Amino acid sequence: MSRHYVLSFLLLQLFCTISAYPNSFTERDWLNHPIGWIALTGQGRCLENKDSSSSTTIKFASRQIENHLKGLFGTLKEEASASIEMQELYYKTSPSYYENSVNIRQPLGVLFELELLMTWEGLIPTQTKHQVSVFEGYGGRHMTKHIYQELPYGSWNTSKDVFVLQEEHILPEKFGVASSKSSSFRIATYNIWNLNEPWSKRQKLISQQLYEVGADIVGFQEVRYQFQYNGISVPSVHQAQDLAEHFTAYHYVFQPGMTYLTKSTQFLHEDEGNAIFSKFQILETSHVLLSRNFSDIEDAHQRICLRALINTTHGKINFFTTHFSLSASGRRRNVVELLDFANKFDLPQVLVGDFNEEPQSETLDFLLGKIELSGSSGNFKDAWQELKQNDKSGWTFTTLEEKPKKRIDFILYRGGLDLQQVSVIENAPGKDQQPSDHRGLYAEFQFTV
Repeated sequence: MSRHYVLSFLLLQLFCTISAYPNSFTERDWLNHPIGWIALTGQGRCLENKDSSSSTTIKFASRQIENHLKGLFGTLKEEASASIEMQELYYKTSPSYYENSVNIRQPLGVLFELELLMTWEGLIPTQTKHQVSVFEGYGGRHMTKHIYQELPYGSWNTSKDVFVLQEEHILPEKFGVASSKSSSFRIATYNIWNLNEPWSKRQKLISQQLYEVGADIVGFQEVRYQFQYNGISVPSVHQAQDLAEHFTAYHYVFQPGMTYLTKSTQFLHEDEGNAIFSKFQILETSHVLLSRNFSDIEDAHQRICLRALINTTHGKINFFTTHFSLSASGRRRNVVELLDFANKFDLPQVLVGDFNEEPQSETLDFLLGKIELSGSSGNFKDAWQELKQNDKSGWTFTTLEEKPKKRIDFILYRGGLDLQQVSVIENAPGKDQQPSDHRGLYAEFQFTV
């Protein structure tokens, strides 16, 4: 083997390990900090792309879609796959991460990206086109994204262009205030407190709250997978898919940003990120990794901002959800990165999330255009401040105390939207009755004429 070949191979390995983060790090950092979901972000380099025709995955996706739509288009007659792609995902660890382990590349699972055409029998035959992501790991299969459109019967285009609505598509009035006759829509943000127990009870409380306030679009934070494996089949927990059971026929997308590894023989890894649920058609999605500083323990968590272009009844909006760092310096850095990302997309825009920051802060002042950072400044408006000023009823954290004492969850907006109302989502009294350690927040908007 030539010296040139060996050097090239070593450089390639180093590039895979460092990935796309602004700060490089060593094997010791992999040991001491949670690691990022490198492959699924699309920004990693340790990927293996393959074509596949997995009928099992297609059948799984078809069953999940049929269950999620719950008769919206009638009875499923037939399904067909327009395309299916597979990525084998890996993460990097030190040889000493697991005791007696000598492998540094560990399999994470397989991500399937599918486009499906489905035909439904009803009063009027219907065809629908679906874009679905299915993750398959040791804990089984889970659907991480489902966006779809209704097509004129018999039409089908297998191109991979971004979905564009061919006719108005609004869901039944189970959730939300929006309809073809309404110019208003409601947006909510909710940090769901990851997998703290009892999740089976909390997910019902969260969904019921969002139903009662009529949420049309929701940005969720601290949404997790928990992949379990102990040599036999063990059910895994997938919070986005659990929520989809309650949000019938909503479009949704989940994007993990963090992978927590464990030496347990039962819990292989746990992944956390953000999710967007929408009563309206999601036309496209994207996200950005926010940088982190491994020397700051409060900034070791991989943060992301997830975006969806959503086609409401009266116009399109770019919707963003994020969860900022616990570190003040991390938030200061990340808020500039987020604004750079948001500025690439058209107005109007709504940005929601858990900012881990109170109103009188550099983070909010920057987004609201009160100060400059790195030569730039935002022009968002704070929905709560616009209508409620300093009303302390908007405090959202923490519900585990007698009364929340901080306002760290926000709905910001800019460009072409009129704010109609804003309110926190009230919880029942009692520590044991809390859906989350945060209160949710919602706002109602109209498009300006």
